[in-house]
Amino acid sequence: MKNAFVVDYIADTMRENGFVMGSISSYDGFVRNLDGGSGTEYAFNIFDREGTTVYQAGVMRYDEAMSIVYLRDHPVNNSLDWQHYYEFKNGEIRTAYIDAADGYCKTALNDLVVYSPDTGCAEILFQVMPVYVNDQFEARALTRLLQSGIYSIYCDDKVILYNESSLVLTDLYDDGEVQYAAKYAVDQDVDR
Repeated sequence: MKNAFVVDYIADTMRENGFVMGSISSYDGFVRNLDGGSGTEYAFNIFDREGTTVYQAGVMRYDEAMSIVYLRDHPVNNSLDWQHYYEFKNGEIRTAYIDAADGYCKTALNDLVVYSPDTGCAEILFQVMPVYVNDQFEARALTRLLQSGIYSIYCDDKVILYNESSLVLTDLYDDGEVQYAAKYAVDQDVDR
């Protein structure tokens, strides 16, 4: 959680001092894009872990100031992720997402991207943690976050589900055997 606050602090300080081009990100999934008006297009990769394979399912495109939080239950950078993930020889992974109620590590989804043009990374993280650190995924909980201006993207059975109607997703993965599709979905019956 610390890096969510660090990224927000640096981004807010830079914006207050007139630096509004570019973005700040941490290796563990926190991004603040400062550019709110140049018209430059930015991209954020959407990943999906299926078993031991991680697919780049698609690319989120945007052209405004944005806070993005990417939560995942698997390592992607071996040199840095050792601090947050432990993989047993049998392939089972332990994460740093611990449920305070019982002390067990839990993740309701393999990959979840949540974002907002108006809310910082720390606030997004606080809002989404009860949804993500859970035994069961509840899509309706992500829909409730829309009231706070927080949008989400996740994958289910090779479909990228998102709840911002104007979201632009490109470069959907297709290798001839595995293909991803994208679907605008609010209140989908995909709770697990």
